[in-house]
Amino acid sequence: MNTLTKFRWSIGIVTMLASLIVQAYPGESIVLDPVTGNYTITYWDDVTYGDTAFEQPSLRHTTFVPATKIIPAIRSKFRLNGANDVAYSYTVSNGASAKQAIVGLSLEQTARVKGERDFPAITATADEVEQAIFANMSALDSPENWGGNIYSARQTRIVWRPDDLETGGVKAGRAQAGFGFLSPALPGVSEARMEGIGAVFGYAGDGLAMDSAIRPELDRLTKNDFIARPAAVPTIAVPTPFDPAVTLERIQTGLACRFLMRPSLPSWIATSRLRSAPTA
Repeated sequence: MNTLTKFRWSIGIVTMLASLIVQAYPGESIVLDPVTGNYTITYWDDVTYGDTAFEQPSLRHTTFVPATKIIPAIRSKFRLNGANDVAYSYTVSNGASAKQAIVGLSLEQTARVKGERDFPAITATADEVEQAIFANMSALDSPENWGGNIYSARQTRIVWRPDDLETGGVKAGRAQAGFGFLSPALPGVSEARMEGIGAVFGYAGDGLAMDSAIRPELDRLTKNDFIARPAAVPTIAVPTPFDPAVTLERIQTGLACRFLMRPSLPSWIATSRLRSAPTA
């Protein structure tokens, strides 16, 4: 077999394998019910064993209830706290016609929070892990019957949830204040994600095949199961020791809000508010 023939044969095999990566199983679909707002997932299930008899491959159905049946708004406030920190606070409200209570609030891509601790290495003891988790929870202000925590990868993510998901949260027509923290970083605009509580999502049998053609769309639905609103969060780290030129450069490149800039850091920040409401 000459080199050209081998090359053509290899290309043919690769093309055939690529065509098998995503399968269009007959009858599979994702259909939105415009009345309930739920999605009916119809999927092809492989051979499974039932409770009493052998079951053949067949189309099955499950329902995805999104956690977006909320009408969220968030009000952000920040003010100077002492000489070096900014105090951030938030009030979350839910529209009167919302069908779900808001049971999740997360602030995305924030700078570090005062008192935040890095998660210990994998070799850490259970006590060290527990201390880090407790320190991060204690660095946040949380409303009564809510708890918060800090998750850090490349950037900090701050998350609050009610103690009881079934009965707690911000119900329709209500507002909840008391979310907050301190940070040495200056404010910018990032994303607040809020979610309600949907039904538990699962499958009968083996579930959706990994190579199903509808899996990418289903993954998109489940990964974006929240409503986002702009919020003021710490985003711009202030250098230590303080360097006005570096700080100004960081503001110019990363700050979405406008601030009155004066020679000294404490006078740079005035009490300010950012309110995000649902669009019509």
